[in-house]
Amino acid sequence: MSAQAVEYFRYTNAEGVELRYRIINAKEVAVAPDDNPSYWDSTVVNYPNILCDSIRIPDTVEYNGNSYMVTGIDNNSFACVKNVKKVILPKTIRSAPSLAFNYISGIEEIIVDEENPYYTTVNGVMYTKDIKCITAYPSAKPDSVFIVPEGPQSVDTYAFTFLRNLKDITMPLTLKTMENGAMITGSIQRAVFQDSVTMFEYGACSLYEAEEIVLGNRVDTFNSPIIAFSKPITLTC
Repeated sequence: MSAQAVEYFRYTNAEGVELRYRIINAKEVAVAPDDNPSYWDSTVVNYPNILCDSIRIPDTVEYNGNSYMVTGIDNNSFACVKNVKKVILPKTIRSAPSLAFNYISGIEEIIVDEENPYYTTVNGVMYTKDIKCITAYPSAKPDSVFIVPEGPQSVDTYAFTFLRNLKDITMPLTLKTMENGAMITGSIQRAVFQDSVTMFEYGACSLYEAEEIVLGNRVDTFNSPIIAFSKPITLTC
């Protein structure tokens, strides 16, 4: 067996911003990180030539005489981007993992085209179109308090990851499940989960600088280690 080589190319949008794309198939591409090899090194800057604070991803791009629809965004696409604070997604995007926006990122706001059938945003936070799942909270969103509006039934993997400013979060009564790795951050000091939440998958509550965690009375599965790195945690059930 032989592995098929992954092909990348660059395309400049109408505003003059150049991004790198990965070919998925003959008709589709995904936004990719710049070709820096690692994002664990704090000195790495992803897309160092992008100086604007907002990026609009086009719905189609051209390469070698072919037109491709932009349907995805790869992990780390906007990790370590120095200046970008807002990313605007087209109606064609159907795969946008949270780690595209909130891993070592300066992203403060995500905007999704209203015609997108897969995702939507409320106050810069990304949800599935039906509002039943929180998919990505921008890591540099300036708010310190987030009272999640009613509607979400789950929090997706890595939705709250490597956050900078969020200190206090209260989940809605509609929430039932925290998916694997839903919260991995040191910024949150207080997290409140209502009686509706029944399941915490592994790593779903990895709040390693938390001071207070409040759990509801219906939790029947808690696979998430709670680790106090620097101070005691008040845990209320």
